[in-house]
Amino acid sequence: MPIVAVSNQKGGVGKTTTTLNLGAALQAAGKRVLLVDLDPQGNLSVAAGIPDVDGVYPSIGDLLMLAARGKPAKAPSIGGAVVHAPSGLDVIPSNGTLSAAELGLVSAMNRESALRNLLQPIAASYDYVLIDCLPSLGLLAINALRAADGVVIPVQADFLAMQGLAQILETISAVRDQLNPELSIYGVLLTMVDPRTSHAREVVQTVRQGLQGEVNVFDTEVRLAVVLKETARAGRSVLDYDTSSPAADAYRALARELMARVGDAPSTQTQKREAPRPSVVPKPAPDPAPPNDPIPEPEVVLAPEAAPDADMERTGVVPAAAPSPQEEIVRAQNGTAAEPPQPKLVPGGAEPLEFEAFLSGREAWLGSASR
Repeated sequence: MPIVAVSNQKGGVGKTTTTLNLGAALQAAGKRVLLVDLDPQGNLSVAAGIPDVDGVYPSIGDLLMLAARGKPAKAPSIGGAVVHAPSGLDVIPSNGTLSAAELGLVSAMNRESALRNLLQPIAASYDYVLIDCLPSLGLLAINALRAADGVVIPVQADFLAMQGLAQILETISAVRDQLNPELSIYGVLLTMVDPRTSHAREVVQTVRQGLQGEVNVFDTEVRLAVVLKETARAGRSVLDYDTSSPAADAYRALARELMARVGDAPSTQTQKREAPRPSVVPKPAPDPAPPNDPIPEPEVVLAPEAAPDADMERTGVVPAAAPSPQEEIVRAQNGTAAEPPQPKLVPGGAEPLEFEAFLSGREAWLGSASR
């Protein structure tokens, strides 16, 4: 499975944030992920929640120093450098030792391939290896591009950041020509996009139109979000910190795009993590009532309504109900004459209660509309 360098020669474009959260999204898709911090500042290690980065041993810098001295790292030694971070990801951390290691590599044999040789014994244990590159064009960045199968290039939605994009594309071209002809560009990722500003929208349009047909630009855009700064301070990925946030959704979408780009598919483990769907079974029939239970009351069946006569259907006049014989006797004893039944008008032969409900609802609607 691929080794992916997350690289851009300009700083502050979201490389570390992308590496951490893309790794978390791939892991959520059922993939085994290893993160490699290749920045002497150790920002990825801190963002992943590793405490006391300066005291970590062995770090990636210690392993590269051994490689510079001609002592190739074997799987057990590099495996001992992997830290299972509080974020839930496997990380090979970094600290200031990496700066000294870069100096030692200058005079080493195969200096551009030191990281590649270092990762080979352990890369087979993971589905994805993501390398967080430092923002410079030096020997460490060249090592990352030499070791990688492909590159993800984060680009901030800012015109100054576009200069860094041109530089990294030139560097990738040079590495292809001299060191790694199979190096692919998996895609350019637009980060810190603020769609409310015309400036950001212009940058997005310029990048997409300028690279169309030449370099893949991911459909996913990571928008400017405070939550991404909060996650770094908390030492957690955004998928763990706020799984329902738009930023988490963006990195899940990016992971799907990357997997499609490399011809991978989500692991079946993802399906196992989903909540099982309830199966539909027929409702069991109720048990028969015991003999001592009270006998249920008989169901009252109403007689069907008499068919309306033709005059009522034509005029919509519903005659009032005639008084019963008992009511007539009572009225005669009291000396009150029975009033003739008064017809009640309703439109179209509708039921009176339905029409009254319609009027009351209409008056309520008109009253609310007038306010």
